[in-house]
Amino acid sequence: MKKHIQLLLTGLLLSAGVFAQNNALDFDGTNDYVSIGTILSNNASFTKEAWVYADINTGNRNIISSDGTAFWVNGGYLKAGINDVHNEVTSTSTFPTGEWQHVAVTFDDAANTMNLYINGSLDVSNTNVTSSFDGDPLYIGDHKGNGSAIFNGKIDDVRIWDDVRTQVEIKANMHTELAGTESNLVAYYKFNETSGTTASDETSNSNDGTLTNMDGSTDWVSTNLYAQNYALDFDGTNDYVSIADTWIDLVYRFVI
Repeated sequence: MKKHIQLLLTGLLLSAGVFAQNNALDFDGTNDYVSIGTILSNNASFTKEAWVYADINTGNRNIISSDGTAFWVNGGYLKAGINDVHNEVTSTSTFPTGEWQHVAVTFDDAANTMNLYINGSLDVSNTNVTSSFDGDPLYIGDHKGNGSAIFNGKIDDVRIWDDVRTQVEIKANMHTELAGTESNLVAYYKFNETSGTTASDETSNSNDGTLTNMDGSTDWVSTNLYAQNYALDFDGTNDYVSIADTWIDLVYRFVI
């Protein structure tokens, strides 16, 4: 009976924590990219985040970049920067291949600070990022739209903000599908399309992306990104789960 209760609880938790997103875009590492246009202002604070699955981590593999703001896998490491300094922050360990990772970079213009997050955890911070940048067109999977540094693998759930997201906000929402109406959300791409060459922006800003050199019938791929199992992370201080006796009694009566 205990096993039945455990299975029921597991099923309820998983059904509540998994959302319906089941597609991603597959980039060939040669010339595939999504063109967005200019959506960030000069020298503005920003946050870029996405789920990525790298098939190859060698060479230059852009995730969400422009000529002025790089966010990429370079030489095996996740990096980000602005203008000619494209490695203002560099991950403390090599970026893995063959598995999904949530990545995010924030830039606080007033505080000259850039933070790099991996799977919701702050990996590295630089408080001396003083260079300015131009609000050039953004690309997903490239940085100049010339096919020179293409991502090789899959990218999903791209979010671009014109403010600095906190670690709490990033971690709390990385597994949650957004409504698209959140404050300061400039563009949001779920990549749930199944065909075509347009990546729809889920916000009201109409910053739709255009698939370039991509096959609108085969580069939209299904993914089990949100079908994987999750666990609860307890902080060792005051985290716990409270389950009412009446609810347990209800489960007990149900399984017997």
